[in-house]
Amino acid sequence: MKKICLVLSVLIVLSNLVSAQMFIGAKAAGMGGAGTAVPNGLASIYYNPASIIEAGKAEVRLTAGVSTQNLDKVINAASAASDLANFLASNYSKELNFSGSLNGLVGVNLNKIGLSVLPYGSTSINKPANSLNGALAGTINYDGILTLGTSYKVPFLPAALDAGINLKLLNQAAGSLATASGALTGTQNWSSGNGFGLDLGLLTTLSIPMVTDLKVGFAARDLLSAVNYTDNSQALTFNPDGSITKGAIVSTSGRRSAPQSSYVLGASASLPMAGIQVAGDLETIGAYTNTYLGFEYPVLLNVLVLRAGVANGAGMSNTTIGAKIGLPFITLDAAYVNDNMLSSNSMLTLDFGIGI
Repeated sequence: MKKICLVLSVLIVLSNLVSAQMFIGAKAAGMGGAGTAVPNGLASIYYNPASIIEAGKAEVRLTAGVSTQNLDKVINAASAASDLANFLASNYSKELNFSGSLNGLVGVNLNKIGLSVLPYGSTSINKPANSLNGALAGTINYDGILTLGTSYKVPFLPAALDAGINLKLLNQAAGSLATASGALTGTQNWSSGNGFGLDLGLLTTLSIPMVTDLKVGFAARDLLSAVNYTDNSQALTFNPDGSITKGAIVSTSGRRSAPQSSYVLGASASLPMAGIQVAGDLETIGAYTNTYLGFEYPVLLNVLVLRAGVANGAGMSNTTIGAKIGLPFITLDAAYVNDNMLSSNSMLTLDFGIGI
């Protein structure tokens, strides 16, 4: 069982260090995750900070993406990452067998300056009912982001070249717990870390006959990023009366991890005859390559917009659908991301935005 716990812990760390771009914001999520060349206010700065230049004068944005399986358990487990022993004991009579994730963005844009918080996390738990034998793991991260941008006139480009930067304050926490098979003992491990990160982005518009608003974007994420961790370990004994005897906490500091940088080239275009916008991203992370393709189609005088897309790559296969209801100064967006490899990881993303 301890080996299971170790594997889960390693998987959580790797998911933070080497991961495909997330489905942040319902527009990009509904379009298969293609967002590098699809400006959408603050919801786009995760994909390309240069999109802040095409945002309005002021905007407030709230977006959330959550696992559709056992959401309450996912949130509870992730939030209890530093004390999974009490979480396990309080759910003694319940069977816990689930995994899931959550993400979101809360931000404000004032005159092309964005301030936002990007929370995201994941959890995996396996425990039979009326037992303390099991393996639990959870992680929760909060990135604070300052987004700045400017435009340059480049001689060989018909439109200005927008450039943007995300300055990120990274805060991460993870925990894992495994109990010995046939015994009421276990080991709880948790870690916390903080550091800094940097994203750079470019965005421009090209003119092509029979195509309007052909946008090309490039983003380099997690450049010069690093997180310093403090790791903790604690032996546990589960007593017959339901109490927990905890051993001394053993802490070590100084571990340093660097999220692996990723590079994305994206394009989007509006086809005037059909009224369809198509978009695609090509992402490289180390030796891995991921593709994201999507489209959106406006109906009802652009009050209702329909979206669909696909995402494929290393260990990833997703199909997505989405829709937007646009009202004066207010937008409501929703997207559903179906994991073709593991249906329990399917995600629902919702957006609410106010802007001028």
